[in-house]
Amino acid sequence: MNEFKPIIDSLIRVVYYQGNGLPDLVVRYWPKLRQKPEDRYSHVAVIRNAEKIESEPGKGVQLINWNEMTCICTADVYEIRDLTAGESEAGWAWLNTQVGRKYDWQGIIGYASQTFGQDPDRWFCSELVEQMSENIGRKLIPGLRPNEINPQMQSHSDRLLMIGSFMTVMELKR
Repeated sequence: MNEFKPIIDSLIRVVYYQGNGLPDLVVRYWPKLRQKPEDRYSHVAVIRNAEKIESEPGKGVQLINWNEMTCICTADVYEIRDLTAGESEAGWAWLNTQVGRKYDWQGIIGYASQTFGQDPDRWFCSELVEQMSENIGRKLIPGLRPNEINPQMQSHSDRLLMIGSFMTVMELKR
């Protein structure tokens, strides 16, 4: 695997990887939440050019430039099948309106307990990505609400196409 070099074409891509926070550990190791034994994803973000938008515990929804990241991890990159430039732009614009919102602890706890609570003004990672995909008419997991979905479930969507894996930096400098 090589160091990530941003793809400069204005389309958004969905990136799945193993996070290292408490919600990531719950998603990764709670047996009822794993779809398949080989599932390894516990976090998801959206990238476009040299930027990433994600929701993380303690940080909420944030926009990060690749040059501001320091922690190395392995990530798998997916495209949303047949995504148009207009849909991509609309998705990225909506994600930008969410920057600064808090992390949805109620949602992640509701997900883990299968009660599916949600704070409508906050997001956990896969909830944010699912809502964005729904807003642009490309819902990744039809039939489920965004707060009923985890990164592992999303990564199995037939609406995604894996385009590669890379080793890169995925967290802010401290």
